[in-house]
Amino acid sequence: MKHIAIILFMLSVRVYAQDYFPLQIGNSWTYCGKSDTVVKWTYRIKDSLTNGGKTYFLYGRDNSANDTIRKDAFGNIWKLQGGQDSLWFDFTRDSGEVYSFPAYDTASYVVMVFRQLTKETYLGTFVDCYGLGFVVPRAIDTGILYTFAPGVGLAEISGAWEYDLLFSAVIRNTPLFVSNKRENVPDRFELRQNFPNPFNPATVITYQIPTGGLVSLKVCDLMGHEIATLVNTWQAAGEYRAVFNASKLASGVYFYILKSDKYSMVKKCAFLK
Repeated sequence: MKHIAIILFMLSVRVYAQDYFPLQIGNSWTYCGKSDTVVKWTYRIKDSLTNGGKTYFLYGRDNSANDTIRKDAFGNIWKLQGGQDSLWFDFTRDSGEVYSFPAYDTASYVVMVFRQLTKETYLGTFVDCYGLGFVVPRAIDTGILYTFAPGVGLAEISGAWEYDLLFSAVIRNTPLFVSNKRENVPDRFELRQNFPNPFNPATVITYQIPTGGLVSLKVCDLMGHEIATLVNTWQAAGEYRAVFNASKLASGVYFYILKSDKYSMVKKCAFLK
């Protein structure tokens, strides 16, 4: 009981950092207009390169110029421009704060920060979104607002000359797409007992979520140390299965923890070699 109490305490105080722009080769985001879903366009992470000991990713639309970007330890996104790094998307600031980003010639964007936004997209409703509004002072029709959904990336790009609303995505090899089969949507959050249990060396963990959101499924030992991350991505409402393979671990009792935007559940399992 003491070990269980320790783990529950650790879960209550641990803060999981939000990843507002997942960078991995193969990640892609498909957009369309607010009322027209026929015409679509896709941005993707196409490749990576190393420059000055830093890893950059090539990001852009198919058959178009790429932005060369990287992520720092805080999750912020830097863009390589003219051989110099510029802080493009800063996710560490509070609502109402501002910073500057080089635009063109001698002008710079003033970037305004908006936190805890809710954004409706074709994929569903995202909460705890982060908005960055770019404006060139005294310039006409230059404003553009980037809205990021946690664990997913850009959910909306809106401005005088551009409007992109997220329709589907592929994040960390996981497709996110529109589903019209509403009759299969679960009515409650549930983490089921793994099967088989006890197991050797693998077991299946089944869970369901009633609303879309950022979902994590992690395994901890009796001391609360994270052993494995089985799921850490945005998922639509539905039922899911994950496989936990403990072949490289010692026999014993482990805990698996399911977390979403609003819920969390913990269950234990036994690995016997």
